[in-house]
Amino acid sequence: KLRFELLDLMRKLKEEKNTSILFVTHDIEEALYVCDRILILKGQPANISKKINLSNKRKENKLSLQDEVELKREILNSLYEN
Repeated sequence: KLRFELLDLMRKLKEEKNTSILFVTHDIEEALYVCDRILILKGQPANISKKINLSNKRKENKLSLQDEVELKREILNSLYEN
């Protein structure tokens, strides 16, 4: 619960200050909850292997359940493909 309260606070600050935040996480649900765009990094040195824009999928600052499931699948497929 505390984790999502902190994430809510971060989202509110981002909107109030009209600024960008670089948020690094290994948690897909956190990324879907907070981010407008997800960049998946792979390799050494790391390179961007996939860019996912969420801002066009959000309605009232939330994702639909169907969008969330599809995005999780897309992210997992990207992470585990060779």
